[in-house]
Amino acid sequence: MTWLGVDLLRLPCITRRNLRQRVDTRGLERAWPAYSRGRGLICVTGHIGVFELIAHAASLWGYQVTEVARPLAMAPVDEAVRALRSAGGVEVLAKWNVLWHLRRALGRGRVVGLTADETVRRNAVFVPFLGTLAATNPSPALLHLASGAPLCVVTCHRVRRERYRIEVWDLFEHAPSGDRQADVEAIMTRINAALGRAILARPAQWFWGMRRYEHRPPGEQPGPDGLPPPA
Repeated sequence: MTWLGVDLLRLPCITRRNLRQRVDTRGLERAWPAYSRGRGLICVTGHIGVFELIAHAASLWGYQVTEVARPLAMAPVDEAVRALRSAGGVEVLAKWNVLWHLRRALGRGRVVGLTADETVRRNAVFVPFLGTLAATNPSPALLHLASGAPLCVVTCHRVRRERYRIEVWDLFEHAPSGDRQADVEAIMTRINAALGRAILARPAQWFWGMRRYEHRPPGEQPGPDGLPPPA
């Protein structure tokens, strides 16, 4: 938690002038052809590594970025954190009821940034995450099906103090099958698989305190050990 706080405070210190010295941006280069087609780009990440840096670095690189963030309870702190997050030119939207705004941002050819490793209660799809079914937010899949914008699963890892690496774990478009629910589940399964690879590559940099597997599918039977069965 200390490192995440320090890295957040350091965001304004990373500028266009020193970006390449501080951040390995080959992941941004890989995603650029998909973004440059003008249909927008849906970037999905998790609470992995220095996740706050992704949008900042992408904006400095040349992407037009809109990200979604959970507002903080204390208004003065929320205002200060929002200023840090937007220091590189990022548009920051509050998390609640933003799908319409994100759809408009994609229509303007912008990058939309979302996190997808948190549990949800409403409208969840149950798809594998690190080998076990998990209640997953379907928003990235719904946005993709509505907009046709490519999907990119991306993380930013701390390589050493004040040096970071942005990595793309998957970059794809899904061909609709005509079965909306099946399409959503297929897209979120692929996204979760990519996030799982990122976590297993550097498990010490996965930061998440929520009970990821707390909510279970209706009718699921626990395994012999009392835990959710493997997916």
